[in-house]
Amino acid sequence: MIKRLLGTTSGPWLAVWLLALLLAPGSGWSETLKVGMPNQVLYPDPDFASQPLGQVPLASEVNLLLTTGDWFKVSYQDRKGWMNRLAFPQLKPPPGSMPALLTGGGVKASGRDEVALGGKAERMPSQGPPQLEDNRKVLKRNQSLYRDPDPAEPPLGSVPAGEKVSLVAAAGDWCKVRYGSKVGWLPKEALDF
Repeated sequence: MIKRLLGTTSGPWLAVWLLALLLAPGSGWSETLKVGMPNQVLYPDPDFASQPLGQVPLASEVNLLLTTGDWFKVSYQDRKGWMNRLAFPQLKPPPGSMPALLTGGGVKASGRDEVALGGKAERMPSQGPPQLEDNRKVLKRNQSLYRDPDPAEPPLGSVPAGEKVSLVAAAGDWCKVRYGSKVGWLPKEALDF
């Protein structure tokens, strides 16, 4: 009988049928997943709004039975139910899935902003604070150094003309500078830009 089944005509079809049988759900070949997030729940339906069947602790192993989008039908302690992909952070989201589109990969720091235009990313200069090549500025004239940008307050000290100060910040007509061990405010007009 086996020779008849493995004959020249039905041999390839039998191999395909056996392969399909082995790969079918419930065939004994299942993938085991490890829960990677605390406080996970087993649901009767692939829906967070459904009444939970019970808790699945962190590091528990579940057997994968079926996958639908971002939901996995699993078997855990003789119970079958659904768990969301979020319970398994070690798995990569499928390409084009909504969580993958929303969360994406990690953000890399850069000194430039990227703008997507028509599917192409164009690089544009960052709109952050300007980076000064040399933040040391020379005073045009003798000037009092103030604790706040207010000339009515008593000065912290004075800075002679020709001295270099390090620019810390700017606000309106005032600049916050460092001169020696002192940090204070000078009128912008006193600095040589």
